[in-house]
Amino acid sequence: MALGLDIRAAAAPAFVRRGSVNAIGLEAIRLRIGARWEKVRESVHARLEMLLSHKLGPMDFFVRLNDSTYLITMPGSDGDDARLACMKISYELQKSLLGRCDLSDLTIARVCGEAGDTLELDALSEPELLVLAGRSGIDEFQAPCRMPSAAAKPVPEPAPIGFRFAPILDAAHQAITAYKLEICRHGTRRTMSAPTREEFKEELRDALAGIAHAAAVLSNGLRGGGRYLMVLPVSFDMLSAPAGRMEIAAACRSLSAELRPFLVFSIRGCPPGVPQSRLGDLIGSVRPFCRTVAVEFPSSSLDNPSYQNLGQRCLSFALPLAPSDRTRDDIVRLGAAAKRFAMTSFLMGVSTLDQAEQARNAGVTYLSGPIIGADVEIPCPMQRLSWEELKVRTDLRERYVSSRGSGSAAFVSLHRGGAADPDTAP
Repeated sequence: MALGLDIRAAAAPAFVRRGSVNAIGLEAIRLRIGARWEKVRESVHARLEMLLSHKLGPMDFFVRLNDSTYLITMPGSDGDDARLACMKISYELQKSLLGRCDLSDLTIARVCGEAGDTLELDALSEPELLVLAGRSGIDEFQAPCRMPSAAAKPVPEPAPIGFRFAPILDAAHQAITAYKLEICRHGTRRTMSAPTREEFKEELRDALAGIAHAAAVLSNGLRGGGRYLMVLPVSFDMLSAPAGRMEIAAACRSLSAELRPFLVFSIRGCPPGVPQSRLGDLIGSVRPFCRTVAVEFPSSSLDNPSYQNLGQRCLSFALPLAPSDRTRDDIVRLGAAAKRFAMTSFLMGVSTLDQAEQARNAGVTYLSGPIIGADVEIPCPMQRLSWEELKVRTDLRERYVSSRGSGSAAFVSLHRGGAADPDTAP
């Protein structure tokens, strides 16, 4: 590996002699992610760099050596303290991305010096990692040498966190102009509800990882010429907690200012009757870092005039999974309230063509849900989706589902027509 000027400065002999220069390896994460590494590599790098920016001191700095190694220099810390800080950062990264962190998966290496045009790295042994783990105060490490007893029940490995993006239709312009981040664990979307302390910590880790991933995806899209809005959901409960609000704000400050015109924060799960001042504080905590803020209200609070001048520019409402007699009234109320307060409106969970047409007639600005399109891993540039195309897509989907259920010849003819998958139909 050829050494650039930034790497030579980070690995200066004076820093190396003090043990202030160490490396964090991402090889274990790469192996666990497997074939998806090429797709998520940039988001892993963005998440680690965000953690390093938050955790390191003002005199510390880091350099990426390659796809799986980062060099960290902490001039004010001696060997063990610097390596302990690296361990905590690596632990937090793996917990947020994989849901767990085995001691054997941590790769922390000390820099011993230069040999010609390369750096000499000496990875910490397992006993050294155990000593650091004892100092870290983290009791969740699972040492590989620890054998379970015969009576012990196996603990299932948590599923890695996943990120998808739901397309959003601009009803007036008939185009997909935005995508909403969806955070998934165990194969299902996260519901943004964390009643226990451990669940709150997991939700916060997921939200921070989601922000970093969405920022990396958006940045790549902008570099490629794509233009779309990115909607980042954060729960009301998370922002209400001081620790959660501070972490979210710190994550936002680390993002490039070039992304802010394309980011929209959506505060979800706002309870009825929340004080105006409290909601205004939560909106103000994320408003400087984005284009606008949307607030998801219950149907009873959509037309509450006390919430109209708090800094948000969009009213949002999520339809229940099972349609009810109130669905039409809620859609009409959302559109009327947005028009009355001179705001845009965002209706989530649209699952039928009737609901989409009701929203269009009510003047709702943005729609998302299964009827608009399936979640994707990588957002596409802005694309047209007219109401006529939406109707054709819905008709194809219904024919496809019915043909699968009946096993009739219609199933074969639909495949021959080149639109077997309803999500790829025009």
